[in-house]
Amino acid sequence: GAEGVQAATPPSPGDSILDGIQRLRGVFDAREARIADLMDGRTMDAGTLMAMQMEVANFTLLVDITSKLTGKSTQALDTLMKGQ
Repeated sequence: GAEGVQAATPPSPGDSILDGIQRLRGVFDAREARIADLMDGRTMDAGTLMAMQMEVANFTLLVDITSKLTGKSTQALDTLMKGQ
């Protein structure tokens, strides 16, 4: 019957933020690993160098966007706290 089934409680806002940070950390780790793999290659031909340049550019963009989002989140939290 239905008596053994409980509705899943939605995660708290804090849990959602922590989960998002953990997923973002996974993205950063994957990008760093990809760059390290390219650097560990025995040959450095033009294709490898282009791939490495693209990975570094993508990583730089990810860092830039993340820092901007962090700044906006901090501003929003400050505004929220001042209103209380």
